[in-house]
Amino acid sequence: MRESFGEADSLSEMLEPTLYSIEAIAILDNDGNRILAKYYGKTFPTAKEQKAFEKNLYKKTHRANGIMAITF
Repeated sequence: MRESFGEADSLSEMLEPTLYSIEAIAILDNDGNRILAKYYGKTFPTAKEQKAFEKNLYKKTHRANGIMAITF
């Protein structure tokens, strides 16, 4: 027996398509220095852009206590 989803003919018509991707993984120390980082794709192609991203990430998260996952 098929459940009714209102006016939509299928569940796929109700859901917005999404595509999440990981562009970077960075682990920073308490001072914002890189411990480990891996960048994927062409979002941060140079070391200068990577360092700027890490600095911005540290500014946004340095007051948090513990482990944090952030999406942009």
